[in-house]
Formats: sequence, C-alpha cells, structure tokens
Amino acid sequence: MTTTRPATPISPKVVAAGVTGLGLTVVVASVTALTPEAFEFLGVWAPVAYAAAVAVGSTLAGWLRSDPLRSGTELAKHAA
Repeated sequence: MTTTRPATPISPKVVAAGVTGLGLTVVVASVTALTPEAFEFLGVWAPVAYAAAVAVGSTLAGWLRSDPLRSGTELAKHAA
C-alpha cells in the first residue's frame, strides 16, 4: 500500500481557518478602533463577542473548505 503525500503538510482546511481568523481579527479590531460605540450595547460582553466572531468565522471557513486528501473517496481508496 502506498500513501499519497500532499504537496504541503498543512491541510487546506487549516490554512483557510487561519487566514479567515487573521482577516476577521483585523476587521473587528479596525471597526472597534474606528467606531468604538458600534459595540457599546454589548457592555462587558463586547470582548466575548469579538472573540466569538473570529472563532465562528474561522471554524466556518475551515468546515467549508475541502481537502481532497482527506475526502471520503480518498480515505476509502487507502483503506482497501
């Protein structure tokens, strides 16, 4: 049985989540710096909302991105 090695050891899912997280961090920080009153209604929960926005966005990006080497058909080929 031969194993297929990816061109890069980092999964595209991880890259998508990382890039999205970085982008959302910049966006949330910029909005907060430019218009601090935008999230004023959240009160003490504002930092939690910032973190949740980045976490949910990163998770969603990683989940939506496909990884051909870890798809069901590729795993089935290597299991047989």
